[in-house]
Amino acid sequence: MSKTKGKKRYTIKRLLKYVTKEYKFQLVVVLVSIIISTLVGVIGVQFIKYLIDDFITPLLSSEVPDYSDLLNVILIMGGIYLLGVICTYLYNRLMINISQGVLNTIRKQMFNHMQKLPIRYFDSRTHGEIMSTYTNDVDTLRQMLSQSIPQVFSACVSMVAILIAMLATNIYLTLVVVAMVILMVFVAKYLGGNSSRYFVKQQEDIGIVNRIYRRNDGRSKSC
Repeated sequence: MSKTKGKKRYTIKRLLKYVTKEYKFQLVVVLVSIIISTLVGVIGVQFIKYLIDDFITPLLSSEVPDYSDLLNVILIMGGIYLLGVICTYLYNRLMINISQGVLNTIRKQMFNHMQKLPIRYFDSRTHGEIMSTYTNDVDTLRQMLSQSIPQVFSACVSMVAILIAMLATNIYLTLVVVAMVILMVFVAKYLGGNSSRYFVKQQEDIGIVNRIYRRNDGRSKSC
């Protein structure tokens, strides 16, 4: 398990080197855009709370309501959401350019390296298997660069921002939520570990039953 994790980390580091080598500025813009886009989502939820409590509720009890302040706040809220939309589009568009550029570099390096391989390498592999490294395998890296890495970073930023917003709202309820989340993680881990063990045992029992059935079925045919 540790060797597998080590290989994954090494692969991710090598992949990020391609990105930081040629696309440092674009990567910084992507990270900033993800942070702004995520924070806009969290701020938008909190903004609705203040909008209702501080602006809409007082207007309901007012005899001569003045909607000018409410309109200004709604315009500010619309501007915040527009900023989030722009940042989301920007980092998605930049990640497409970065991922396609990195894949172009990797494919060129693979082709140059493959030209130096001995003949036995091509004799021991089919044409489809060789071409699959340029298409399917490299395309998996594209999905990782353009989707998985931004989503993981966005989720981390979102978790931190939501935790800060929860602490600002109510510390005690936040502690209860955090405690329940930790409890759920341990329970899920315990149940998942036991279920996988029993699943393996079930598959072994099914294999024994199938062997017994085939053996009895073979004897009945011979008789």
